[in-house]
Amino acid sequence: MTTIFETISSLGFEHHFDVVEHKSITEHFQSIEKCGIYILHFGNGELYVGQAIDVTRRYTQHSKIYDDIIKISFKCILPDKLNTIEKKTIEVLEGLNLHLRNIVHTSVSYAPSSFDELITPDDQLNWCNSGDYIDKAEERINNLEIRRKYQTRYKQFLKMPRANEVIEILRHYVTTCIPAYKSGEMYYWSCTCLLEKRPDNMLIYSRININWQEVFTVGTQNNRLFFSWHLANSPIRLTWKNCHFYRRSVHENLLLNNASLTNHRYSPGGQNQINMDVEGNIDKALSIMRDPHILYAMKYFNLNLMRKGPSPYFKYHCFDLADNFFI
Repeated sequence: MTTIFETISSLGFEHHFDVVEHKSITEHFQSIEKCGIYILHFGNGELYVGQAIDVTRRYTQHSKIYDDIIKISFKCILPDKLNTIEKKTIEVLEGLNLHLRNIVHTSVSYAPSSFDELITPDDQLNWCNSGDYIDKAEERINNLEIRRKYQTRYKQFLKMPRANEVIEILRHYVTTCIPAYKSGEMYYWSCTCLLEKRPDNMLIYSRININWQEVFTVGTQNNRLFFSWHLANSPIRLTWKNCHFYRRSVHENLLLNNASLTNHRYSPGGQNQINMDVEGNIDKALSIMRDPHILYAMKYFNLNLMRKGPSPYFKYHCFDLADNFFI
């Protein structure tokens, strides 16, 4: 059986140092270039991948945060290659089902999450697997300044020909695919009222954002509704000899509704991510979201994004549009 160190060594990490209770690793880098990619090994088997111009200085910063670092692996990389190699290393290690404490570039973060304060980890799993969780938040957050900012745009939105259909599908998505959607409103998920026109006869009505990326977009193109989701790939596919095949029910649903899949992804969602698009009426979108495997893929993806922390897009949250989701 291949060990973690053998796997890491095969990726070009030739330096490995024991650092239990070490606040400094300067002594190990007297004759080694300090610019490169490092991997922290923790006592519980988790890993953290990072980049540094000066790894000795970066390690000192980590040691003030983590008290369970036991080893560090390192390979020298030129500065202009750091971003690419860091991302690739994270993807490879996560693809081997190793637990990473990284937040950016990973599909799942094993770091402690502030989202646990809204909904416990056990309730998160129950919601994701069965939906057996009721958000008991009694009062919604309401930022009057942000609400006023988008009231005019929302009034314009209501005059659009497909506004009611858009509201219906957004309501279904938010209440079904977002955990703790009442208590997490604005800070952990937000909805925009964009009315963004594009040269290709496309008009964006609204986006749902979680963490640092969009997860659901609704708009029209050539006056036809379109829906675009980002969701986890693994729950809707089967693996056989390294070839991926989509589950039969998912495949039939995609064909029936003329859905298209692409590998378009955003860094916050990690590598276990796929983009799904559908054109037509909301019945097609509802059919897609009611497939149990697709529904789970959306829930799983959104939960992991929310565990990565609040969304910076809270300042664009349209409260008047969101009012429709709490009816």
